[in-house]
Amino acid sequence: MRSKKFQIFSKIFLLMSIILFIAFIFSSISIFINRTPSHIQLDSVGFSNILNIFSPSLQIGASSIVIFTLWLTLERMKQTQENITFNNYYKHKEEFILFLKKMPFFDTIENQSKFEVDVLLPPIHSYFFNKSYKDFEPRLNPKSKNEIDHFITKIKGSSLSISNQNLESISIDELKKLSELSNQTIEPICAIYTEIELTTVRQHFVAVGGRPINLVEERFKLLSNLFWTISLYEDILSFDGISQSERANFTLNYRNYRTSIGW
Repeated sequence: MRSKKFQIFSKIFLLMSIILFIAFIFSSISIFINRTPSHIQLDSVGFSNILNIFSPSLQIGASSIVIFTLWLTLERMKQTQENITFNNYYKHKEEFILFLKKMPFFDTIENQSKFEVDVLLPPIHSYFFNKSYKDFEPRLNPKSKNEIDHFITKIKGSSLSISNQNLESISIDELKKLSELSNQTIEPICAIYTEIELTTVRQHFVAVGGRPINLVEERFKLLSNLFWTISLYEDILSFDGISQSERANFTLNYRNYRTSIGW
């Protein structure tokens, strides 16, 4: 709102200065044609007479300069504020990305996959905050916050979060519907982590036995994606000072599920 008012005042001052400058030119021409004496005295008296004759025009010109100066001052203030906002945006982005890189989740992706973590992190920042410093505020943008809240609420109200729930009893369709609620920036990143886990599970099953992986793979992928999505959401929310604790039962149930499939 302040920015819009600022722009309105700036445009008004610029328009007024232009109008007054045009009025200064036309009034000067009109006075020169109609009121300038045929004989001009080249002394102090003549100079004083010229000033008196052109006084209205000069006042208009002076007003134009004053208002133009005000406009220029406002523009400089705006530029200074933009520079501060620009610096704050990139400082905040840098701090957020450093926060992400310290998370074990991204450390695992970096060490055990071909994906460059530095490529994955800026889109996450853009999702949680803003894509540009021009509309930046150092807090979660409302659209993302509502989406996250909706996802967490659905997880909390689902069978996943019932204490001691056997996750193998939950239908694939229900898991798919929950998965569809996750954001398309976050879910693919969680899918990368899931593939890393799936590779580990395959290797484990080959080494020590267990169920054939094809019997559990689809459910495992869906559960893993959901678990890591809510974990990532809650960990990142903590950066903004928002505390969440909705994954406790899901965490326990997910651990029990992994044990049940022999992992």
